[in-house]
Amino acid sequence: MRVTTSGKPADKGGSVEAISADGRHVLFYSAASNLAVAPSTHGTCVIPAEYGQGGQLRTPEERRPCSDLYATDPATGETELISIGLGGRPSNEGARSAYYFGRPAISAHGGYVVFTSDSTNLVAGRDSNKGPDVFLRDLKAHTTTLISIAR
Repeated sequence: MRVTTSGKPADKGGSVEAISADGRHVLFYSAASNLAVAPSTHGTCVIPAEYGQGGQLRTPEERRPCSDLYATDPATGETELISIGLGGRPSNEGARSAYYFGRPAISAHGGYVVFTSDSTNLVAGRDSNKGPDVFLRDLKAHTTTLISIAR
């Protein structure tokens, strides 16, 4: 998805990650700053190095713009920021890429999304570990719940 709700092109690309079973909702990551009402301000994310068997370095640590997770309904053109912080503010670390921490998932009819994020401002209270935690976003109630904390 590379188009804003106003029909203008997004200022950065993205990647489609999941489609609801009814085919009506699409999840995608993007680092674009013009897709959401509250544009992302979290800057650069550190993608950890990967090591193979015997401790051999397979992929070096990488720094790149943090991506947010969005859900869109192509039939209506509505796009919603999933990795949104408390009070409608931008998340402070975006959402994690499927490549590193597992793909986000969307329920069959597009009402719920499960995703990972390092952000500490998606829910009130307990998320201060700065690790990739698992969240559930209710698209109808517009609420986010922390469902698993990284150790």
